[in-house]
Amino acid sequence: MTPLWKYLSKFGPKARPREQFRNTIPPELRRSSTEIRFQKWRDGVADRADSIAAGVLRAMGRLHFRLPFWLIPCLTLVIGFTTGYYVCRQRRAANAVIVTVGSDQINADQLFHHMEMIAGPDSLRQMVRDRMLIHFARANGAVPSKEVVDRLVAQEMARPGYFTYMRQHHVGPEDVQERIVIKQIENNLFGTGVTVTDQEVADYYRSQCDPKALTSKYYVPETAQVQVVITRSEADAEKAWREWKEGVPFDVVVTHFSKDTSAKDGGKMPPLVRRRSAATYVPGLEDTIFAMSPGEVSRPKLFAGTWWMILCVSRTPAKVIPFDQVKEECREAVKIQKGERTNGARLKADFEAFRQSEKLQVFWNHYYFDLYGDSDEHNSAGPGDSQPPPLPGSPVKKPKHLR
Repeated sequence: MTPLWKYLSKFGPKARPREQFRNTIPPELRRSSTEIRFQKWRDGVADRADSIAAGVLRAMGRLHFRLPFWLIPCLTLVIGFTTGYYVCRQRRAANAVIVTVGSDQINADQLFHHMEMIAGPDSLRQMVRDRMLIHFARANGAVPSKEVVDRLVAQEMARPGYFTYMRQHHVGPEDVQERIVIKQIENNLFGTGVTVTDQEVADYYRSQCDPKALTSKYYVPETAQVQVVITRSEADAEKAWREWKEGVPFDVVVTHFSKDTSAKDGGKMPPLVRRRSAATYVPGLEDTIFAMSPGEVSRPKLFAGTWWMILCVSRTPAKVIPFDQVKEECREAVKIQKGERTNGARLKADFEAFRQSEKLQVFWNHYYFDLYGDSDEHNSAGPGDSQPPPLPGSPVKKPKHLR
């Protein structure tokens, strides 16, 4: 049978093979419409861009290859997997192991839970109180200026031994700043219309320099740094004493005989503050330590059922902070004391009204009654009671914070 194209060729121009017909098409028309649009877009970006990306695109334009359509989805998947891996890694690091006790591990979540049980509700109430006090001060124009806060922070951190205190109590610069802001807000609120005399300031300073008062702010007690060998028996204590007398370094004697946890640190104890440390409650221990001279080693003595051999490393005498350094601080303290008597009732009423109007939402339900009180707890709805119990965070409740 004769093909149809051969039959029709008799009545029209002679048909040409497909290859011959394709060779007559200009090269710019042989590409698909997608290739042409991509070429125009690439040329347009290369002409307009002045950045490094434009240089990269120009380099790509000089290479004769087609951009695979699957490249962008693959790049998106790679970026997504990389981001997810980083987030998961950060979460694992947040719950990293802090301490190991034998084969048992204590991680960050367990530590947080333990601290939450000990001080969680109290800490949260204090934080809520501080935030609400800042809002109340902002509404009444009592927020201190940034210059004042920065100056007071610098003065606070310049105190001797303050960085040691920050390290021991895990206090950061932002914590110091927040505490100073709260203190200045209280000064501004209570000190309105209050005058303080120099005599009142001097009397307050003297009251805070009493060596017998444990709460004296400007009396710094005597401190001592010691190393100890603590044994359970007198025989071991005498062996440690003889070994030290033979010329063995005290650190080595500690490692040989001491049963205390301080042995891993050469028997070094935390600085002892006279009448303000745990040694105060051990009969005779504090008197023995503060009767020694730096470099002196005491013979083994029995304290609280264990035998102690003590090396006095250093002693710092007691001192009183000069009045000129704390004069303004004393004035502010007296101002607050007088302001609490004169302005306390008015400020308490104003703050209570502000507290009722301030929005407080609790998103962790197990803290709801810590802030709103157990008396706010509703029993289950009884028969015929169509009113459902209020949701946590309802503004009609009287908060428990600041009580």
